[in-house]
Amino acid sequence: DVGTEPMNLWSIAHPSLYTLTTTLYNKEGNILDISQINFGCRKAVFSANEGFFLNDVPTKILGVANHQDLPSFGAAVPDSLQAHRVKAMQAFGANAWRTAHNCPSSALLDAADKLGMLVWDENHKNGQTEEAATLVRRDRNHPSVIIWSICNEALCNADGNGNESPASMKAAQEIIDTYHLLDPLMGRMVSANQNGWDTNTTFLDLVGVDYAVETYDAVHELIPNKPIISSETSSAVSDRGEIANDYDNGIVKGYDTEAPSWGSTAQDSWGGVNVKASQGILTRQFVSGGFTWTGWDYKGEPTPTSWPSVSSHFGIIDSAGFWKDRTYWYSAWWKRDRELYIFPSWTGYDEGEQVTIWSFSNFPEVELYVNSASVGRQPMPTYGHVQWTVEFVPGNIEIRGYNAAGDFEAAKTFKLETVGNPVALQASIMDDVGAEGINSDGSSVGKVMVEVVDSEGRVVPLQEKSIIVEFRVSDNASIVGCANGNPNDHDSDIADRRSVYHGNVMAWVRVNRVANSRDGDEVRVTVLADGLESDVIIFKVRDHTSSNQEI
Repeated sequence: DVGTEPMNLWSIAHPSLYTLTTTLYNKEGNILDISQINFGCRKAVFSANEGFFLNDVPTKILGVANHQDLPSFGAAVPDSLQAHRVKAMQAFGANAWRTAHNCPSSALLDAADKLGMLVWDENHKNGQTEEAATLVRRDRNHPSVIIWSICNEALCNADGNGNESPASMKAAQEIIDTYHLLDPLMGRMVSANQNGWDTNTTFLDLVGVDYAVETYDAVHELIPNKPIISSETSSAVSDRGEIANDYDNGIVKGYDTEAPSWGSTAQDSWGGVNVKASQGILTRQFVSGGFTWTGWDYKGEPTPTSWPSVSSHFGIIDSAGFWKDRTYWYSAWWKRDRELYIFPSWTGYDEGEQVTIWSFSNFPEVELYVNSASVGRQPMPTYGHVQWTVEFVPGNIEIRGYNAAGDFEAAKTFKLETVGNPVALQASIMDDVGAEGINSDGSSVGKVMVEVVDSEGRVVPLQEKSIIVEFRVSDNASIVGCANGNPNDHDSDIADRRSVYHGNVMAWVRVNRVANSRDGDEVRVTVLADGLESDVIIFKVRDHTSSNQEI
């Protein structure tokens, strides 16, 4: 019984969902089976000239592409952590997720539905029509899914003779026809991350531009009647807390200056800052949005370095979930709340050493102070940054943000101080993972963050590889593994100890299934390191018995 009341539309801000219950009876009226499925109602429209509209509201797709892995779990990420992965992207303003380069976990789509995250749903390889059919049949009731994808880059080559061979083009058309046949009503476009198909005779519903930000105007002129999206962009690289490149040791500096030959910085790819005619995703209304490569760092592909790096440098956040300096650019220009940030840290230099200070902010003007003395006030360029080079003097640096040019009173301030030596560990629940309890059957985890602090409780941001943090848990639980976000760390992801990287390390903890823990029991995690004061964090156990993991 559907009823006649108006339905609440599913949207990013208000992801309204409904449940459809189907009951199967035999002829005697006995129930044989009951099935429930969540769904949402929404309107998705792509315009060739005006971009993407969700429920008739113009909406720029602020997307991230992500692999499937997470430290300590590999690709076998627990269903209960998919919501955490989505929330970590939303924290800096992302509203879309590209499932690179496979059919995603259903739990990821469930999380996207519940949290209001748009999804580019990606088939693995061109030529696998049955796999594409399976994907669309399974995923078509998810309101979060707005784009079906045929393939990615080299995976679009169906027969080994090139992406544009007759066989590859024919296979792609078969997948498009399959998507259209099996999903005719939800307004979803079919796209691909393949520049070779971006011609004036393209068979794509939605033209996907792979990097090549400087070509947006030309592609729009060539294909004026088809909507456009940046199917993959940026590939900027950086490591948390680093101030200089050292490729021999796998280190990439944290400023938004580094990108491979095919890519560009966040400022350039999204804001068109150093691009001809300021072409960028945010500066062109006809570009529906884009997907930064990548949201999370991941194992492998350590461009632009090689050994000793064992994971990527592409992520907006690192593999452990800690923000990089570059993350704050996204927070300023995607999230649009008033953001004010300066980096690098104000610790670890020789007195008189020249230090380049950057600020990411969306305040119209910002001003830098060193030990309460102004070193200059600058207008903040749209989608860009400002910088100063100053001599290091122990004390503090402070950035002040002003709501309008010429304002006397700062609307917001942000300060970094010269900190002391490490004296203690400080533990907390990270990203609220496990804050409401850890499931008694082991199907969910808690996330413990550890900070190395000085005598005043300030994080010591140096690369202290000599500080090894050990995680000890009560008998009813175990440590799944640890991570620190360092792309050059070769320690095991499934150990119970890890070195600190720029003041931080984290661990996953779960309840042992055989422990018979009950609702309200405690899991006690103690963090220790030689020469430093230890700390304790406590998780509550909540009753949960199910063969399926939950969000």
